[in-house]
Amino acid sequence: MSKEFTPRQHPGSPAACMRRIVLVAMTVVVWSPTWATNNARASSSASGNWVMQIATFRDSENLWSGSQSIAGPRPHIDVTAFGCKGDGSTDDTACIRAAINAACANVINGVNVVPELDFPTGVYAVKQPQLPSTAPVFEIPCSRLTFKGVGTASTLQFVRGPMAVVRTMAGTSPNNAPVFDMRYPGGYIGTTFRDIEIDGYNKALWFYTTTGDKLENVNLFVQQTGQPDNSPLEVTNSFWFEWHGGECASAEVSGIYCVLLTGDAPLGSEAPLDGLMEFDNLQGIGGMFHYDQRVNTTGSGPGNLHFQDIRGWEANHGPFLYITNSTGNSGGTALPVFTNVTFNNVTGADSTCITGVGTTCAMIELNSSGSNLNGVIIDFSIAGNGGSPAIQNDNPTTSSVFGCNIRSGGNFSSANLVQDASGNPISGCSAQSWNGFDYFVRSGGGGGQDYRLRSDVGAFGIYDGNALRATFNGNRFAGVSIDPVFGLMLNDGTDFGYGASIAENSAGSMDIQFPKTYPPTGVTGTATTGGTIAAGTYYATMYSTTTNCNSTESAPSTQSSGVVLRGANNAINLTWTLPIPGLSTIAGYCVAISTTPNLNNGRWQPVQTNYIFISGASMTSFKMTARPSAGGPDSIVSALLPAHRFTPNSIGINTTSPVPFTITDQGGFVCQIVTKASAYTLATGDCRIQVTGTTTITVPHTLPASGMTNIWHVFSVSGTTTLACDSGKTINGASSITVANNTGKDAYADGTNCFAQ
Repeated sequence: MSKEFTPRQHPGSPAACMRRIVLVAMTVVVWSPTWATNNARASSSASGNWVMQIATFRDSENLWSGSQSIAGPRPHIDVTAFGCKGDGSTDDTACIRAAINAACANVINGVNVVPELDFPTGVYAVKQPQLPSTAPVFEIPCSRLTFKGVGTASTLQFVRGPMAVVRTMAGTSPNNAPVFDMRYPGGYIGTTFRDIEIDGYNKALWFYTTTGDKLENVNLFVQQTGQPDNSPLEVTNSFWFEWHGGECASAEVSGIYCVLLTGDAPLGSEAPLDGLMEFDNLQGIGGMFHYDQRVNTTGSGPGNLHFQDIRGWEANHGPFLYITNSTGNSGGTALPVFTNVTFNNVTGADSTCITGVGTTCAMIELNSSGSNLNGVIIDFSIAGNGGSPAIQNDNPTTSSVFGCNIRSGGNFSSANLVQDASGNPISGCSAQSWNGFDYFVRSGGGGGQDYRLRSDVGAFGIYDGNALRATFNGNRFAGVSIDPVFGLMLNDGTDFGYGASIAENSAGSMDIQFPKTYPPTGVTGTATTGGTIAAGTYYATMYSTTTNCNSTESAPSTQSSGVVLRGANNAINLTWTLPIPGLSTIAGYCVAISTTPNLNNGRWQPVQTNYIFISGASMTSFKMTARPSAGGPDSIVSALLPAHRFTPNSIGINTTSPVPFTITDQGGFVCQIVTKASAYTLATGDCRIQVTGTTTITVPHTLPASGMTNIWHVFSVSGTTTLACDSGKTINGASSITVANNTGKDAYADGTNCFAQ
């Protein structure tokens, strides 16, 4: 921005005018008819006085110098004062470079104060360096420099204004360097571009090892060059980067992205990754965002990217955010994790995606084998045409997506699935849409414990966790949980793990499931003598085991209260209540000791990695004289196993191979047949069994209750069995029915109840 006045027109006292004359010596002064002719901001007074045009400044209160004191001035440098024409054809490279150097060299009262660099209305043509040079058009030598354009509307498709334009003249042999290059140790802190369009050749802007940079109402454009990293914006090893408003345009072809984020060789001591970045209120043409890891990352890994209000990005030909690893190493080494990515009202559309194996354009495509993506939130965002997924994981056997939530809009166009490159749904995210809630759960365990079996609700950050847990207010253990494998899991709300579940493990069946063993309850410890345990406070946790604490433990008991050892007390007397029976026989108990209480702040977090094995299922006490020194890690969880299986026509008690049975309608009541070993004489008038080719077999006549009618029986036979009735009696409306072989089964029915014997 600049300010113009004539001495006669400008308000103020003579003293104020003298102060301004002194200040003019600290800025660039232009006083020529020629300059005024070429710049529309100049004017003249009625008496013919020329306008005095200066590069103006603000004071420490950020107000114009004409109304405040001059303490701490921050001048604005106008590039036209250095000879720039902004006419779209004159080479303005040298004058812009001179203005940049002047801004970086500006000193006020011995302090380096970097002025704002203003680009008045116009199109500023600059020359791209030619090969073999690798230099950018402008290497920024200092930090905290602001480039600001005024006046001209954008020339790109989505009009943004006001904007000045800096446009590259490629030449016959252009290199691939950016127009403006900000990097350590030069312009590496707080560079800002505002109200400006930069039309580059291969790249417009490159920030390398920088922090605190910002683009505000900025348009970036590049040509399709075929040279490496052909993108309007590249950001490498940088933090706290923001782009608020503008347009990004690149070639409408696959493999070229508007924004290239890279983790590359450090220029200083920074981690080779990008993070803490925000992009909002943008539109674009061509590819969108690409993150590429080019050297092994360190620390927490890249991430913390936020995308918001990015609408109708056209002809993108790929995912919105494409994550790759070009180090030559596995993702587990080069890019173990990419974390914390959020989308809100983001739209990629109007494109036929040709990136990857499928034909979809996901919001995120993870294409680094062995890398994990977590902490993703996608709200009301639309991926590419044709029902593209929210996230595509190209290597689901080696890479995982977890800690993810997707919230779709109230229509068909919001992205809500996580899938592999073949379009198969995979785990990692919860998805909420107008039609309901979906959650794809990992198979569990990850080679260790299956955390879906954890009932303690403080197990945060466990990506194998349940799809749903319901816990009564104030409890630390879930009472109900839903899992696609273990089904409806139940707990009385007081214990680790789950005590029972109902699941369908095979089609057409229902299993009632229980743990192998349950843990002891009421674990209590008291201080005693005769040991070698050091003074301190100790907490005991116990497990039942079917062997000797070698990965066959139950879920843990709740922990004992703290046992304080001091003075002569150096051992612990432990007592407990025997557990309820499970599916397997208990061989003994495992006791672990921690110096940290469990469920501390609601989370299980004691340090206990070893056990002492106590042999004997009937044991209820033990004196511990030394802390456990072997045994391995604790389990925390216990698997649920099928105990009873039911199908529509069979039942298995204590077995998963149920025996078929016949169900017969007797006057509207269904009777179930159960095993019966003995044979009795059939009463007169009862339905009776006849075996084809043999004589009638006698069956029970003694009934479990009086008043029984319409009784039928099935007995063991070696061939086809026919059930027949006496005159006047029917079975399902017929005088007889044929049934398969059965083994000694009886059932009875009267007009009110069914009985089985």
